[in-house]
Amino acid sequence: MNKAAPSLNVFALGFPMTMLLGLFALMASLTGIGDHYFDLVLELNQHLHYMLRLPNV
Repeated sequence: MNKAAPSLNVFALGFPMTMLLGLFALMASLTGIGDHYFDLVLELNQHLHYMLRLPNV
């Protein structure tokens, strides 16, 4: 590739594209985590109330 187009370095283009693709993949995978985490915290709260026999607040 360097002999065909010496001014176009493969590493100069590949690294930012890989970083951008990784950030998009991370953003896509983390979209529903907040809601799921909140549901888990509410369920944990219910279990703790049951185990400690506290009145529901």
